[in-house]
Amino acid sequence: MRRLIVLVVLAGLSVGLVPVSAPAEGDVAFGAHPGGTNDGRVGATTDLETAIGRQLDFVRVFEVWNSPFPTAFHDYLMAKNQKILLSVRAKRTNGTYVQWRDIADAQPGSAIHDQMVAWIERVRAIGQPVWFTFNHEPEYAENVANGVASDFIAAWRRVITEFRDRGVDNVEFVWIMTDWSFHVPPSDRRHAPLWYPGDNYVDYIAADAYNWSTCRPNISLPWQSLEPIIEPLRQFGARHPDKGVMLAEWGSSTQGGDKAAWIAEVADLLKGPGWEQFVAVSYFSRTDQNYPECNFPLDSSPEVMAAFAAMGADPFYGGGGDPPPPPPTNLVFSGTADATNEAGPRWQSGTYTPSSSRIHDFTLDWTGSANLRMDIRQASNNAWVGANTSTDQPKELSVALTAGTTYRIAIWSMSGAAQFSVVEGDSVPVDEPPTVALTTPTDGATVSGSVSVTADAADDDAVVSVEFSVNGSSIGVDTDGTNGWSVPWDTTAVVDGSYQVEAVAADTADQAATDTIGVTVDNEGEPEPEVVFDAAVDATNATSPRWTSTLYTPAASGQHTLTLDWATTANLRFDIRVASNGNWIGANTSTAQPKTITVDLQAGTAYRIAVWSMSGQADFEVTAGPS
Repeated sequence: MRRLIVLVVLAGLSVGLVPVSAPAEGDVAFGAHPGGTNDGRVGATTDLETAIGRQLDFVRVFEVWNSPFPTAFHDYLMAKNQKILLSVRAKRTNGTYVQWRDIADAQPGSAIHDQMVAWIERVRAIGQPVWFTFNHEPEYAENVANGVASDFIAAWRRVITEFRDRGVDNVEFVWIMTDWSFHVPPSDRRHAPLWYPGDNYVDYIAADAYNWSTCRPNISLPWQSLEPIIEPLRQFGARHPDKGVMLAEWGSSTQGGDKAAWIAEVADLLKGPGWEQFVAVSYFSRTDQNYPECNFPLDSSPEVMAAFAAMGADPFYGGGGDPPPPPPTNLVFSGTADATNEAGPRWQSGTYTPSSSRIHDFTLDWTGSANLRMDIRQASNNAWVGANTSTDQPKELSVALTAGTTYRIAIWSMSGAAQFSVVEGDSVPVDEPPTVALTTPTDGATVSGSVSVTADAADDDAVVSVEFSVNGSSIGVDTDGTNGWSVPWDTTAVVDGSYQVEAVAADTADQAATDTIGVTVDNEGEPEPEVVFDAAVDATNATSPRWTSTLYTPAASGQHTLTLDWATTANLRFDIRVASNGNWIGANTSTAQPKTITVDLQAGTAYRIAVWSMSGQADFEVTAGPS
């Protein structure tokens, strides 16, 4: 048969898109389901059309029995005189199903009859050509709740008869099945001919066809070109030669092959002999909610989008011959803003989540004489980040953004209509302040004697110092965090009571961070620490012991503080390990004097305490007591 001639009138076409000329005889109408839900479909459509550099001939639209219609999305399509392939399922928004048999037998005045008439009048009110399908993929398992094949055929015929009896002349009817229904044998309930309403009730025969490959859990299929997937559809169409054939949905997963090359093969396939009956193709550029890993959308890679754009530029599919250049790699957001048309949209927004904390530079540019403005807010709470409301073109905006935080970039037209894009330029790193957290003692602890006050500190560049203080008075500054950030604190120098211990970390840019805890000093009646080891070490004499050790077995379980002290200027260090296996428990390798180690010890377990001199000679003493 001869291919359908599709005339698309482009009044109200968005600025920046290449107008689609009336396809010559032999062309295939080029469409898509761009994704999105509710009125978010507006942005999805403009984004896709911007990416491919042309307006789609038609848009696949999915609705259910009681969907609101028309919405801003439908008005947007109609304002562009864009053809709609409208699918209405016999299912309600609350998830319940409308029985096909009830539709077939609906009497005037009944709720179901009134709802059916309402859809018919809505389609008439569109006022331009519409492709309409009642309950696509009726054989699919989910639709078993609607009835059996004979019920579907009766309902289909009733709906089409109602359209015709009411004189609606801007609609043609598209019967849509899954591609698999054309593969299964007649014994299978899904067998497509079992669901065919008859030539008198169908204008076009269509299928939803997918290369699933291995993207579904526990289902592994070979990577397939589209040809064997839709060959049975082609053969069925050949048995009904006065009907046009469509791919109402087509798409490919990304697993197992080259998706971009797969799309290019489809573009060539339909030009070949034997495929002349195909009149329209509609790519499904949306994540399947049941199988999100399949990654059907066209933005799955720049190469995939480029292949689809090349197909759309082919004159065979109504294109102008030259595919658009690929979008810039730094494209953040694009779309249409129109203050001249109530169907708009007057403003659009997109989200952006930076991977690094930096000063980010954004540039908004557009085609047309519109006056646009831009702002950025934090998506979670709408907190203002920055805006450019000048009359400049292009507009630039530099803002400090935090890695992992989602922001919303909003563009709207104060006057005029424009096709816009937002790109990100080179960004400047933000010098983050340091972080600090006191680790010992713990908040609320009771301390006595000599304790080691320690903290963890970090910075995106470097921490240069951590100063420790008690009730605002400094007890020391550590400028070498190689062995941790710490200073000793002799609590016997203060009276018993409550104290605030503070650590202040500073970085190379003099930025600071503070952490504060509360502790209680209790030295009154504190028993004298137990001397567990005293000896001498000497790093200055080869015949003297440079290091020595002893065994210590605590009488009680819990935190114990070991204190090493000596009188000379030697540099000593010590550690404690489990005696039976040598497992390391704790150490103090700082330059502090005295040194402490606070560790959890078990009663009756033998531990080895080792002391050695890094420089100098000293007689030392190690004492132990509960922390």
